[in-house]
Amino acid sequence: HTEGQRLAAMIEQVMLFAATRDEHRSYHPQPVRVSQTIDSAVAELSPLMSANGFTVEKEVAPDLPPVLADPKELGRCLQNLMTNALKYGADGRWMSIRAHPGSGAEAEEVLITVQDRGQGIEPEEIPHIFEPFYRGSMARASQIHGTGLGLSLAKEAAEAMGGKLTVISSPGEGSSFTLHFPAAR
Repeated sequence: HTEGQRLAAMIEQVMLFAATRDEHRSYHPQPVRVSQTIDSAVAELSPLMSANGFTVEKEVAPDLPPVLADPKELGRCLQNLMTNALKYGADGRWMSIRAHPGSGAEAEEVLITVQDRGQGIEPEEIPHIFEPFYRGSMARASQIHGTGLGLSLAKEAAEAMGGKLTVISSPGEGSSFTLHFPAAR
């Protein structure tokens, strides 16, 4: 059953990758409540998190404004990041999902961060992790299954909706991926 789900997810990612190459792919940004998107993504991946013994900490700032995004694609971006935290953060068995308003230069944004305490990413590989089919050396050495498409798809979708995806990571300490989306006022 698990392998079937993994194969279905892999096929879906390849199909999405092919669709992103189609210049007619469109997104439908609208005000989206981040808390509901996070709740849906956590519920969707809950069986996988439970099966892998993960602790999930969720923190959504009170009175968080909605973001301007395509609801389905925002959910898909978030699930990609959470799935990566499950795969690459397996040793830590912990994931944090935080959503809060930006500050300073990011004052008009809402930041959604997925963090793990896993293997992290080598500094020289960080510029490449958003490239299609790229898999880091630690992922290959650990024989972690994947296509190398999830981060590429998440970044492309975020940017197509007027947002962005950033990362902070240290080998052996885990990774923190942040979706930045404009607040819908």
